[in-house]
Amino acid sequence: MNTDVSVVIPVYNRTSLLGDTLDAIFRQTLPPREVIVVDDGSREDVEGYVAAYGRENLRCIRTENRGVNAARNTGARAARTRWLAFCDSDDLWLPQKLERQFALIRLAPDCEYCLVDFQPFTERGLEDYTKFSFAPASFWKNAQRDFGAAGLVFESDMALEFLCFQPAITSTVLLTRGQFDKAGGWNEAMSSNPAQDFEFHLSCASHPPVGIVREVLMHYRVHALNWSADGLRQDVASIEILESMLDHHPVAIRNAPVFRQQIQSRSIEAADRAFYEARFDCFRELLRRVPWSRRPPRLAARYLLTLLFPARVFQRVHRLARRLKGSGNA
Repeated sequence: MNTDVSVVIPVYNRTSLLGDTLDAIFRQTLPPREVIVVDDGSREDVEGYVAAYGRENLRCIRTENRGVNAARNTGARAARTRWLAFCDSDDLWLPQKLERQFALIRLAPDCEYCLVDFQPFTERGLEDYTKFSFAPASFWKNAQRDFGAAGLVFESDMALEFLCFQPAITSTVLLTRGQFDKAGGWNEAMSSNPAQDFEFHLSCASHPPVGIVREVLMHYRVHALNWSADGLRQDVASIEILESMLDHHPVAIRNAPVFRQQIQSRSIEAADRAFYEARFDCFRELLRRVPWSRRPPRLAARYLLTLLFPARVFQRVHRLARRLKGSGNA
């Protein structure tokens, strides 16, 4: 039995990884009705690869290169089903992902946005943590409906909770077309931003109910080519998303003081990281987002150090510290 869901996969090259992603989707115990690969102007022959895959419910749409969010929107518009799911071309669903999500939705039929936990993996194997393992204990207490192993449903606006702890990434989400439209789709102006999905999930969280299956049902591939490989770049990108939302997004405008506080606190944390990595241009740029009265004394001292010593001195110290940590001596 196929269920009434279309899976949208944006692709830019990466055919070497796409096969694993498709295999995982077609191994679902509750298979999707259709899978739409959107080729975002790849140099590789994605259309030929998809055609050779030989599945009737798999099709490819080729577009000019406009970025990942534009590709996601293209796939969503082309979908023929009520339900939409998105999967990046290097991520892997576990076989029961859709089954578990629809099991929760059957218990809470008013829920139109549902996500699952995920676990990163590298060439070495699975990491020893999951996304939800970082959630503050208070996060789960906001749930109004608890269906045990099936999951939780939040009936209140969760945008501010998602702002402080973001549990969702693209490949974990299942939602209705109506919810997609209420969220405004993916912001195509942010396609080149490494945190390009942040705004979409904040938008969805502001339109409850929100369903969460607290089970690892997706494996997130970490490799040198994905944006998350550079943690500092990811941190700065999320700050830029929040700044952009203050200019146009109702959730941000309605909660402007909270968003500004988040921008400042994230900038302080990222500045600490930038200093440690001796990325001083980034360090100074982040400091500009924090008023003098809100800057911790350590940042003022570190700012002076960046003026007195060249970056290469700190880079050597950083490399030495990493070697010592790797050898277990620090």
